Amino acid sequence: MKRFDESAFRRYEPLLRLVAGSWPMTRNIDCRATLQLSGSTVASRLRDALRGWEKHRWDSSIGSETLTMLSRELVVSERGDDCIMVGPRDKVSAPVTTSDQTFETESSDAFTAICTLHEHGLFKGVTYVKTKLAIQQAECEAAHGGLIAVSQTGDGYIVT
Repeated sequence: MKRFDESAFRRYEPLLRLVAGSWPMTRNIDCRATLQLSGSTVASRLRDALRGWEKHRWDSSIGSETLTMLSRELVVSERGDDCIMVGPRDKVSAPVTTSDQTFETESSDAFTAICTLHEHGLFKGVTYVKTKLAIQQAECEAAHGGLIAVSQTGDGYIVT
């Protein structure tokens, strides 16, 4: 598989479709869990997939207008622990490390409080919450007006 060929684009097309479907919200993706690749590899290959599409304009169910917009606006930021954040330029901040903020809790009220602090901009960047709680990510994001993103990691969740 060459860097900018159609097979490279097709491999990342489902991920681009996922991102386009939630645009302009950001998405946190655990690359090791979902694609069995490192975050830096997925970040590079996702960018390459868009560059290849820009050059060749293959047919896609995503649509050329949406892919053009993603080519211009999509930012991919590595977030440590094999995670990336993807989304619009104005919502994806500079890369951060895992030392941003880390909490350990088994309290759903504490988890909700962390999400609320992100929603109101009082927590910036990435918060890692180590927990065994079973969080319903989509419901949690919707409860906070879509202003936060929650993604599962190996031993908890990332909240941005």
